[in-house]
Amino acid sequence: MSIFYFIPIINAISAFVTVYLLCCYLFFKGKIHALVEQEMVKVEKKLLELIDHTDLLPEVAPLIEEKLNGLILSLKQEIPMASLFLTGKLVNRFKVKAETEILKIVPELQQKVSGRLIQQLDFKVIYNNSLDFSKVTVWFLMVAAWAALAGLLFGLVPCLVLLWMN
Repeated sequence: MSIFYFIPIINAISAFVTVYLLCCYLFFKGKIHALVEQEMVKVEKKLLELIDHTDLLPEVAPLIEEKLNGLILSLKQEIPMASLFLTGKLVNRFKVKAETEILKIVPELQQKVSGRLIQQLDFKVIYNNSLDFSKVTVWFLMVAAWAALAGLLFGLVPCLVLLWMN
């Protein structure tokens, strides 16, 4: 039995080891890991910019008006005497004044929420905490197994040629 018949096995083993070590080196030494972290930081910045630059007033104003109408209605029902004082002009003035004051708070509230998100939303930490290294290792083994199969197939070619020539 010639040593040439071991070429496919040697090819498969060397392909498996090479690809597995390459995957581990690229990921765990920071190449892919750092690239993903950089992309996560970009997404984080875009998300925070979107939160900062989104105008909530058009969406919030109808909700505030609806809640104020409900508040006035419930006041009139709970305190029947209030319905004597809460008439058309006074109700409209109250709603306009309350709506104006509440709408002044919306941008400040948006800034506080954005600031809070900046403090608590660190995608690097979330990424590192959510990364399951056992799944990454299985993925590396799967890629290395495919490389070993390819190495085995490429190693068979010289053996088949040698058999054909004999």
